[in-house]
Amino acid sequence: MTSVQNSAVTSQSPRRWLSAVIAAAAALGLLGVGLLVWALSYIGAFTFTQQTLGDSLAAFSGATSVVEDTPGLCGAGSGRVNCVEGWRTDVGNFMRFSGGSLAEYWHLAIGGDSLRNGEVVVDMNGLDLTRDERELAVQMLFPGRDWD
Repeated sequence: MTSVQNSAVTSQSPRRWLSAVIAAAAALGLLGVGLLVWALSYIGAFTFTQQTLGDSLAAFSGATSVVEDTPGLCGAGSGRVNCVEGWRTDVGNFMRFSGGSLAEYWHLAIGGDSLRNGEVVVDMNGLDLTRDERELAVQMLFPGRDWD
């Protein structure tokens, strides 16, 4: 082997080793991330329990009457068969639907004095509410929202 060929072989060896080290480090990094995700899911870090509408409205029970009436608001006779949770309050009837599309549909179908937030619709039709009562209904519909 000539010195030119020997020089070419030795200059390629560090590149091969460098590529192998980078590939091994990347594989170990991916393995580490995978183990971290597995460990977090094992301890329940990715488990979310959806708060029910009743849980949200309970925080306002001191300001208004909150009565569960899922059969009356969501039952087959009510025409709102896709409603999964229903609550009557002094400021409106709150209904949670199984999806945002159904909530949007019923918000449009109920029309008039109704509001929607995600899967929840509040029907205030037929109620003569003061401004404070309407504000309470909005606060109940958007729990935890900071309007400032």
